[in-house]
Amino acid sequence: MNALQLILMNILNFSMGQGKNHYTKASVNRILEILAEIYDVHVHRRWVFECIRWLIDHGYITRKPRYENDSAGHVSQKSSMIAFRIKGVRHLVKFGVARAKQKHEDMKDWFKTRDGRWPSEHDYDDGTWQLDKASDRKRLKRLTEIVFDSI
Repeated sequence: MNALQLILMNILNFSMGQGKNHYTKASVNRILEILAEIYDVHVHRRWVFECIRWLIDHGYITRKPRYENDSAGHVSQKSSMIAFRIKGVRHLVKFGVARAKQKHEDMKDWFKTRDGRWPSEHDYDDGTWQLDKASDRKRLKRLTEIVFDSI
C-alpha cells in the first residue's frame, strides 16, 4: 500500500474510534506518528498535507477548518475536522477494509436522526456517486421503474 491509502485508512480508524462523532480531528502530527509506529512508513509533513489535499480534491474526504479566538482577540487555527464521503468509503471497501462497510452503515444511521451537526448528508453524498457495474445500474434503473409505475 502507498502512503495515500494508509492515510485514508488512518482517517477511517480515527473517525470510527471517537464514539458518536462521524469525523476526526486528528492532526497531521498524529497521522505521521501512526504511519511510523504501525506501518513503518516515514514521510514528511508536507507529503501528508498533499495527500489530504488530493483526497479532498478527488472527493474521498471533506474537511471543515476550525479556528479559536482567545481573550486578546488573536485567532489561531486548530486541526480541521475531516469526514468521509461515500467515494472514500467505497474505495476502502474495494480494498477489503472491513470497517469501511460499518462506517457506511453508521453514516446512514446518522442521517436518519436528522441531526443538524456536521457532516451533513450532502457532505457525505453530493449526488455525484455512480454505480460502477453496468449490472448494478440496470438493477437500479429497473427498481426505479417499478416504483414509479406503481405510483
